[in-house]
Amino acid sequence: MGDQAVALGLRLFPVRKLVDRCNRIHDYLRISITENCNLKCNYCRPETAPSLCTKQQFISAEHILFLAAYFVRRGVSKIRLTGGEPLMRKDLPEIIESINGLRKYNGTLQNLSMTTNGVAFAKRAKQFKELGLDSVNISLDSLKPERVKQLTGSPVFRHAYTSIYSALESGYNPVKLNCVVMRGFNDDELCNFVELTKHLPIEIRFIEYMPFGGNNWDAQKLVSYKEMLNIIRKVYPNLYRLPVPFSNTAKLYRVNDWPGTVGFITSMTENFCATCSRLRLTADGHLKTCLHGEEEVDLIKVIQQYPLETIDWKDSSFSLIDSQVPQTKLEMVLASLDEKVDMALARKAPEHAGMNQLAAGKNRAMIRIGG
Repeated sequence: MGDQAVALGLRLFPVRKLVDRCNRIHDYLRISITENCNLKCNYCRPETAPSLCTKQQFISAEHILFLAAYFVRRGVSKIRLTGGEPLMRKDLPEIIESINGLRKYNGTLQNLSMTTNGVAFAKRAKQFKELGLDSVNISLDSLKPERVKQLTGSPVFRHAYTSIYSALESGYNPVKLNCVVMRGFNDDELCNFVELTKHLPIEIRFIEYMPFGGNNWDAQKLVSYKEMLNIIRKVYPNLYRLPVPFSNTAKLYRVNDWPGTVGFITSMTENFCATCSRLRLTADGHLKTCLHGEEEVDLIKVIQQYPLETIDWKDSSFSLIDSQVPQTKLEMVLASLDEKVDMALARKAPEHAGMNQLAAGKNRAMIRIGG
């Protein structure tokens, strides 16, 4: 795999960008590498959700590398590995190293990151950093151990909390802490999370509670961005907003000159669809152009028409597809991917539906999309 990554990286000549009908350029790919997880958070993995994929249905490490190379070739500069829980895959080190190999020989890929629940991350943080992982998001929805156990079904607070420090000590930058805010569960802890930024150079990310398949979303549990902001400002009146890049999903704040920051993901009350630059690849190889959209395109089916073991993709140039008539199997699979991906982008909606429509929809459970 490493040699293939090197060869692909040397030959990743840029072609047309990933642009949708609203002229949004997509340069961020989130790859869910598994639907398996060692926790059972009800907003992500509800009991009523459809069965998860079997191990045989999960995208292979080889397909992950091939599709990562394809999307980098088309302008993706940031890749995030998600799940499920990425550390449930035994070949995670191989996946990280191979994708990192694309960056070494091509200037397009700038950042490789991962989202984890932190349960098993602390002991492997240094290893993953050395393999090429740049940054990490750790999911932790409460600073109270008993609440974490209530939400996840396991007493894992200490493991997740320790992972924050392990990530910082290993040199990850940035280190972000994801917190889904739910009324009646953890909305009384907002300021406790903010207090962490007084001493730690981390970004707390307060995420509005979102509807996904089977999670019995209740609008009454939604704590809006503005409500969160008001609660925090009563305790921290010196909270001020920071400038962020145009396509940034978070509204970013800081208290005084503290080293850490506070971000808000406001998908429900103030969506950021107009600047969306993200694509998602599910653990069974389906492309989703919108987190909340139900439309998917099966990219694995495209690749399986031309099995990778029959393609000399290690030593072939990805630039060949620019010729008018595809000749090799590699050219044909790239042409097929271009067609499917471009059609999906052409159908991407200007913005996702409202929260009540989403709650009544038939989207996947969050664990089957990738957080």
